[in-house]
Amino acid sequence: MDAILTALTGDAKPVALVAGILGALLLCWPWIRRNLREISDTDAIRTASDALRKELGELLDKEQAKVATLTASLDEASTQMRSLREENGGLRAEMTALRREVRAMVRMCLSMRRAAAGRRER
Repeated sequence: MDAILTALTGDAKPVALVAGILGALLLCWPWIRRNLREISDTDAIRTASDALRKELGELLDKEQAKVATLTASLDEASTQMRSLREENGGLRAEMTALRREVRAMVRMCLSMRRAAAGRRER
């Protein structure tokens, strides 16, 4: 390793080596800064995307809960509607039966009236 460093640096003094390293860093600084910024931007993007995913997950959970609630309400309303239709059918049948009874009573009253009117004539 020493042989390689000696071959590369020759008889250069340590101050020249440090100055060369600093010069190389200064020349590479824009590239280093850009890469550091990209790393920082990538971390910021990753953090923001994680926060957005979490928030979207929470919103999705809330919306799914709303959908579940609405579905349950719709099922309950549907069940009530069916029972009301059945009840309505029963009430219609009762009304029809009552109409028949009323008609029969009216017929009976009319026949009794006719019979009474017929007796008066005799």
